[in-house]
Amino acid sequence: MEEGKMYLYESVFSGQVAGYVYSKILPVDHVVAPHGNHLGPQIRDFEAVVNEGESNVGICPLNEKEQEFLQTRLKENPNLILDIYNKHKDFGYPMTNILTVIASASENLYNQIQGFREAASQYLPQKEEKKNTVFCSELVSIIYKEIGHPSFVNAKPDTFTPLEVQVVPEFGAVYYAKENKVSLLKHGNKVSTGTVASKAQKLLKSLALHDHWVAMPPSGGVPPNAESVGTDLDGTPLYIARVKIGSAYYLGKIGAHWPCPFVTYYEREVKINFGHEVLASLEGTYWEDSVNGSAIPLRALKAGMEENGDILYVARGVVGEKAGVLGIGKSKGSLAPGVVSASQKGARIAFAGKEVVVEKYDVLCQKLIK
Repeated sequence: MEEGKMYLYESVFSGQVAGYVYSKILPVDHVVAPHGNHLGPQIRDFEAVVNEGESNVGICPLNEKEQEFLQTRLKENPNLILDIYNKHKDFGYPMTNILTVIASASENLYNQIQGFREAASQYLPQKEEKKNTVFCSELVSIIYKEIGHPSFVNAKPDTFTPLEVQVVPEFGAVYYAKENKVSLLKHGNKVSTGTVASKAQKLLKSLALHDHWVAMPPSGGVPPNAESVGTDLDGTPLYIARVKIGSAYYLGKIGAHWPCPFVTYYEREVKINFGHEVLASLEGTYWEDSVNGSAIPLRALKAGMEENGDILYVARGVVGEKAGVLGIGKSKGSLAPGVVSASQKGARIAFAGKEVVVEKYDVLCQKLIK
């Protein structure tokens, strides 16, 4: 190994199976025959990992506070990581099928496979001897759980996927070593600070009112003179926010004095602390009433994008409303911004830790320019 270079130690499948391409870079510690396959630990040069294939490669470093916490834990037990390794060194993949490798990066597929296994063990007369198994994404989150980082300890810690890790507050930022097939690595495995506009970014910049969005740094809050679109339960003005997660751009809300916005992600409310945008000006827009299942209004403002390319639109609805009893405990709720798309019924709004689906909502539209 070369001094100063970054390497990855991982357990991977190398080769091409069922149309899925995996690492073809020869591991340092194990020679693989040309066009051969390899399943097991590898030590690989980080630059080689970035340059192979076409996938985006992101780096999520712990923020300063969590780095200090990690150093404290390692001083308490210098063998902490080694202890975790020894505990799991004999574990295998949950199934002897390549689907599990694919599933390690997909929460939906992971849940489907786990459900199949549980059903099979319940109804089939013959049961295999239970083996110690773990997905690679599970093991990553288990490590952070054992260290003691709160998000992994408290929030379904053993089923994090790569994209979910991006929204964990313990990580201070997301740096892309490769995005949209363009390597951002410089000499010595350092990530370039320059930016390359992605396909999604180019599309968003081509949309109407793109210059009304103001980019804010991590924990940057709301820009001065921004126009609010609603209020929280305590009366705090709410604004429309947009964040980048992976290659997607999600829509959510940010309060007047909040450093960070909240969006819905995997059917829950998550706080995004690595930078965001705020729709500061509503000039040239209006709100159009809509109901569950209605078609997206013709002049709805295109504002975000899903991973699969589906367009997202700004919505607004009431959440947290309580009827009360004889007027006691009554609450008019929060008028909050959220998101709506053509592929899903109802508006989705981040509220009280969950994704709330609202049947009656407004959609932000662009006025016709005469």
